[in-house]
Amino acid sequence: MIKYLALFLSKRMAVPSKGKSYRKYGWLLVFIAGMIDVITSLILVVSPAPLDNPGVVSLTGLSWLTIQSQSPAAAKLTSYFIGAFGVQETFLGLLIMGLSATGLRKGDRWAWNLLWLGPIAFLAYAASNLSIGGTTWALAVVDALIVIIGLLLSYRPSSPKA
Repeated sequence: MIKYLALFLSKRMAVPSKGKSYRKYGWLLVFIAGMIDVITSLILVVSPAPLDNPGVVSLTGLSWLTIQSQSPAAAKLTSYFIGAFGVQETFLGLLIMGLSATGLRKGDRWAWNLLWLGPIAFLAYAASNLSIGGTTWALAVVDALIVIIGLLLSYRPSSPKA
């Protein structure tokens, strides 16, 4: 599916590039990273329980099933916060997709600079998750690396001032 989406996007949205050919498609890596973020975040929105059970045990000393049975209200509140985090991450992914398909694809410096907030957010989440003994930090690191590689590939030096 991703192969066909990439083919569709490259034919529809690719702009002629002057210089290196890899600059023409660097934005696509950033777009794909945003799509990965949207897909994984939507799982958090629809999931009634934390996906990171080892992280829950490390943080609380209790499994998710134990928390649900001993304190249903705390479990409900936790599920609410997980869903809210998923909604925010979904919109971060959509923002990354939109910025990469518009400004970054055209070579706008402001979009390139702004998109560096994506890897910063992903790595901050990874550090936070890793610090509590969570296991979902690896996906955030991979997402950050994909964005970084895409941004580096799409870098266009500023034209010299006359």
